[in-house]
Amino acid sequence: MSSNNRESAESGVDGTPECNILVAIRVRPLNRLELEQGSQLVVHCPEPDTVLVQCGARDRIFSFSSTFGPEMTQQEVYNGCSVEQLISQAVTGSACTVFAFGPTGSGKTFTMAGSVPPFDGRTQDPGLYGLMHRSVTRLLEEISNKEQAFTLSASYLEIHNEQVHDLLNPQIPDSLPLRWRKDRGFHVENLRTVKFDNLDGILAVIGEGMRNRQTSAHCLNSESSRSHCILTVEIGIGPVDPRNGSNSSKWGKLRFVDLAGSERVKETGASDKTLMEATAINRSLLALGNCIMALVDPKRNNHIPYRDSKLTKLLADCLGGNGVCLMIACVSPSPLSLMDTMNTLRFASRARKIRNKPAVCMDAKDKVIRSLQQDAKELCAENAFLWRPFQLLSPGTACPGHNTRLHQSTNNLTVTETGERRGFSLLPSSEDSLYWMLQEFLWENESLREQNKELLRRMKNCQEEQQITQHRNRQLLWKLQELERLILSSPHGNTGFTWENIERLNDSPTAQLPSPPLGILNYSRTPAGQVSQVFPVSNRCGSQQDQDQQQPDQTLHHRNKSRSQIGRLMDQHQRHDDKKLLPHDLLPASYNSVVPSAPPLPTTPDQPAKQQQSVNR
Repeated sequence: MSSNNRESAESGVDGTPECNILVAIRVRPLNRLELEQGSQLVVHCPEPDTVLVQCGARDRIFSFSSTFGPEMTQQEVYNGCSVEQLISQAVTGSACTVFAFGPTGSGKTFTMAGSVPPFDGRTQDPGLYGLMHRSVTRLLEEISNKEQAFTLSASYLEIHNEQVHDLLNPQIPDSLPLRWRKDRGFHVENLRTVKFDNLDGILAVIGEGMRNRQTSAHCLNSESSRSHCILTVEIGIGPVDPRNGSNSSKWGKLRFVDLAGSERVKETGASDKTLMEATAINRSLLALGNCIMALVDPKRNNHIPYRDSKLTKLLADCLGGNGVCLMIACVSPSPLSLMDTMNTLRFASRARKIRNKPAVCMDAKDKVIRSLQQDAKELCAENAFLWRPFQLLSPGTACPGHNTRLHQSTNNLTVTETGERRGFSLLPSSEDSLYWMLQEFLWENESLREQNKELLRRMKNCQEEQQITQHRNRQLLWKLQELERLILSSPHGNTGFTWENIERLNDSPTAQLPSPPLGILNYSRTPAGQVSQVFPVSNRCGSQQDQDQQQPDQTLHHRNKSRSQIGRLMDQHQRHDDKKLLPHDLLPASYNSVVPSAPPLPTTPDQPAKQQQSVNR
């Protein structure tokens, strides 16, 4: 199976609910040496899930998932450990692990592999088959009953003195590198994988690995395992990709771990090479215990020291990860091994508290496709729920008591007022009135929305017109103030001509105003009732006319100066304000036209030519 198409499973996705790992206890019978010494059983299994340890004055009781006494057979251990349940989960795409641990000489290898040596499926007693032999047999039987396509492959390795070796390729003396990758986690590079499709093929792999593993003898065990052995069976689920020969759907994993036993050098009498091996074994088991302590201790931080040992790296997915794990603790019932037995039971009690989050291991592309399919399914369900009220309407008959008609269109429903309702009718149901009331509410809501939009549009237009009017008023007010300032600054004085009088004139049509001074615009009433500018008034009082005739040059000078100042200032400020405050589309149509503020004044016959040119300018 190609590693490029794999992706690590995510917690809680397509897997079983979060659960504790399974822990089983197996008590081996007394061996020949213990029987010769007259040892008595101090470890008992009074209940299927209880272990009783006689510790002198006080007995200790431990509870586990299942317990097996010395009289239990291999088949009973296989049935009681729920191994078949793990195999079923592995076939569906989960990563399942079964491993045995305990002190040296407690029966771990016998529980996992059966009687050794030799290891041969054709000559070994069927009653002594271990968990590996029985599990792969069950795996092949379950796969044969499935209609899906499966591919099986196996690898076998050992960790000896913290060095990883391939048991199926012993010619490589160097240690294999252990790497970590995001899509696979920790894995061994260049590890040989053998494909098989029958029982003989996998038994040959197991036999080859058992012959190549490191074993030695010491005072407590004549065939002690000096390394941790891991058999991995990978299960490819789904069609095979012809380009790379890998499965394009899911993949499961079934792993069997036979740990080396913890040793006390004083009792085993280890020295030289066996002493180095015992040190490496105890160091890796200590790292495993630290990981379990970190997983079950709530006071510790979230860091789990998986990288302290190569064993814990390879077992990271089954200890607090996304796999399913079964731990079988093997103990001795002899009082000579009571300390090791108590340590193993305490270790198993802590390990029972570990919680895993099993998940199905899927290909990256298939995981995305499955997620999209799930989203589409949820959207379809939501759509069906929302359309449920409309599905009670069917074409054909009219609904009595209503004056609106329903018309069916390609995308939506429309309502028109035509005197009757056609196109849809309610199906016979006791809840027809409620659904029809819902329809009425929907139509009324849509009508209110349209009215609200129209009112908002009108309000916006009114606000714009109000802003324009306010701007025009500010312009006119400024012009009036400027004109009043010029009138007050005229050399002829005010003569009672103020804007208060003009306002009074606007309020009263019959009001009379004093005549303005010569050169200042006179104001009269228009038909609309407003004040407008007209030609200057020529009727003056006699004294003022005499003064003007006596000083014609000075009078014409002030008169022309006032008129030109008023015109220029009003035109400049008018254009400046229009450009600055009004949008271009709101400027008046006669913006560019020039309207004189007053007609030119007549000139006297005796006026000199020089003064006439000044007046024209």
